[in-house]
Amino acid sequence: MSKKNSNIKGKKITATSKMAKAAKIEKLPKNVKESIPFKGVLQNGIIETYPGVFTHSYKIEDVNFKIATEEEQAMIFSNYMDLLNSFDNETKWQFTIYNHKIDKKTTLDNIRIVPQRDGLNKYRHDMNNILLSNLAKGNNSIIQDKFLTVSIEDSNLDHAVASMNRIDSEISQKIRRINKREVEPMTIEERLRTLYSIYNQDTETHLMTGVDEYGEEKFDLTHIYKQGLSVKDVIGPVSIDFSKGSHFMLGDTYAQALYLEKVPAYLSTDFISDIAEVQSNMLISITHETMEPETAIKMVKNQVASIEAQVAQTQKRNSEDGFFGALPPELEKSQEAARELMRDITGRNQNLFFVTVTVVVFADSKTELEENVKMVRSVGAKHICPLKILKYQQEFGFNTALPLARNDLFVERLYTTESAAVFIPFNAQEINQKNAIFYGLNQVTKSMVMYNRLSAENYNGLIFGYSGSGKSFTAKCEMINVLLKDPDAQVFVIDPNGEYYPLADALYGERIILAPSSNVFINPLDLDISSDSENDVDPTTLKSDYVLSMLEIMLGKGRTLDPICRTIVDRCVRKIYKGYIQQLRSRTDGVTFDSSQCPTLSDLYQELLAQEEYQAHQLADILEMYTAGGFNTFSHRTNVETNARFVVYDIKNLGSGMRELGLNVCLNDIWNRMMQNSRKGKRTYFYIDEFHLLLQSEATTTFLKTVWKVCRKFNGIPTAITQESADFLRSADTRSIVNQSSFVIMLKEPRMERQNLAELFNLSDEQLKYIDGSDPGHGLMFNGKVTIPFGLKFPRNSELYKIMTTSHDVKDAKFS
Repeated sequence: MSKKNSNIKGKKITATSKMAKAAKIEKLPKNVKESIPFKGVLQNGIIETYPGVFTHSYKIEDVNFKIATEEEQAMIFSNYMDLLNSFDNETKWQFTIYNHKIDKKTTLDNIRIVPQRDGLNKYRHDMNNILLSNLAKGNNSIIQDKFLTVSIEDSNLDHAVASMNRIDSEISQKIRRINKREVEPMTIEERLRTLYSIYNQDTETHLMTGVDEYGEEKFDLTHIYKQGLSVKDVIGPVSIDFSKGSHFMLGDTYAQALYLEKVPAYLSTDFISDIAEVQSNMLISITHETMEPETAIKMVKNQVASIEAQVAQTQKRNSEDGFFGALPPELEKSQEAARELMRDITGRNQNLFFVTVTVVVFADSKTELEENVKMVRSVGAKHICPLKILKYQQEFGFNTALPLARNDLFVERLYTTESAAVFIPFNAQEINQKNAIFYGLNQVTKSMVMYNRLSAENYNGLIFGYSGSGKSFTAKCEMINVLLKDPDAQVFVIDPNGEYYPLADALYGERIILAPSSNVFINPLDLDISSDSENDVDPTTLKSDYVLSMLEIMLGKGRTLDPICRTIVDRCVRKIYKGYIQQLRSRTDGVTFDSSQCPTLSDLYQELLAQEEYQAHQLADILEMYTAGGFNTFSHRTNVETNARFVVYDIKNLGSGMRELGLNVCLNDIWNRMMQNSRKGKRTYFYIDEFHLLLQSEATTTFLKTVWKVCRKFNGIPTAITQESADFLRSADTRSIVNQSSFVIMLKEPRMERQNLAELFNLSDEQLKYIDGSDPGHGLMFNGKVTIPFGLKFPRNSELYKIMTTSHDVKDAKFS
């Protein structure tokens, strides 16, 4: 996306007064404290830069501007212009991008899986090596923080605070329109920690004044003052040296300040993001100040009048010489530009801004500094935007780049709202959380994607992918990480295709094989009577819905039961459970489930026969084959007892006629185990492969909607794995499952499926490219707020790969 730059080169009307003010205050600093450019700080997050000049800062979350469609980019760009126009001429503001290295030890500690005494440490070692390898390949050594800082001038502190509160509300509203996120002013601790990080890049220590009662780092302004120190004593580096002329020193860190000299007539909105992608510690600052509207109009009118006078003189001279040709191209171009600028500020809601763009690059050595600056300047050259090194103004450039909304330079240029907005600071969003699972590398920024599903509003997940896209492999990666990281979690997989048993064997799990010839039984009518009172879910009502879903599966072909049949089923279900529930509720040991006493399908069959209605006997006829006939696998009481942390329900040999029912029965068994785990404070992860089979029945879909709605209350983390997305568009219930899923993986899909996903998750054409012909393990991740492109390349020579792959994976997957 490119924008025309209608910038006007020139000095401000107030330049003289500004120079006079600078001459009074800008003496050569005698020490570190004098070099730090603010006067004082307040507990409410305000920093006073000059006497009577107060600033607030806001940490801004990024937005996926780079991979948005042209239409979406235009909307973000428009909202960004609205933000620029919201500031009046009494307010100065600044966007700052701070690229900085993160503490390597902290990063390793965050991603490393800690060894345990469970026989799985060889796999932890393998996974840690994979994590370290991806950390080295990715851009996680540099993280990017973005700040908006606002400055106002006021002689009265109370009035200034009130004005800041008003500005806070306006900024929050405007920023929310851009990135859909709430924003609040940074605390004074957050602002000072940021400044400390900038000034002290030669150390990995953090700003702190002590530790609290829990041993956590503590920051307290009062403690600083009690020690007879000032804030500057705490945040300042060991030394600051601005005597070098073309670079400066912060302690042992080398730094160089540059400024944007000029821009071409047309400039891409990628300019700022391209600079920010250079892998170096740096500050990128865009400072703004609005010209007073009356002054702006007067200035432009004078400019128009001046050019029109030149045009008139030229035409008169041409006429006297007998020449009636066109005006000189440069003059004609200037005339049109001036007229267009007048139209902009009088009819297109365009303000005029003084804008200064500065970049400060940091490095550990002079050689590294020169290399990093060369890369930054090459980006500027690519965009025809020369970035010049400030000669003997390094301190002014550095102070201007700090997130304090100061401007100590005199290299500003005049821009309209539209041309100033071309310096939009947004690029691409990241997902990089602590205590998280690694899913791959962000395909835009190349940073590691680290996400903790437990951090979302709900824990529910969906994995979409065509055959060979790596969806099973992606699910296995998550399962393994859960088992290796969380000793209290239990993981269940419903496996219709026999893909997961090698994983279970290697991780000391258990494989439950369900087949007509098997002596392993799971009773679909097992019932844990725990209830979710907050959501008013009665266990018998839920079981009635479940039995209805079973009967509709038995009916087949998507047929549903009429209201009379539903009433009969509900009545019979409540009757066969009445004694069981009374018995459990009379117990004093808190037991809410007893598989040896639960009713079975045979009990339901007999109860249906005992009813008078003709429809009840029809239902009994349907059920007969599953109780006394050849499909009686699920008519027995459960004889499976397992405490294994990883359990695979292998239903491959049930046959096509029983597979959908088998999925349903296994899900019910997991539900009961989840209830038991919840009472022990344990989490239950469960994965349902071939999930689309369960959406063929209306009653099953209703049951699944309830599962997706309430399982979080019982520490349940469900994940559906499927090729099909069309089924999720079919009804309000299927859409509800999508709406209640805060974690979605989308891998390679054919064209029709991509369009369905675009409708379900509001994906742009640019985003859809990442699931169009993408390599296995590559696609999109949605975490309920952000959609990012990611890719996972898994080393084939690892121990984990051997237990995760199947013959199908080996043939089709390209994990390297």
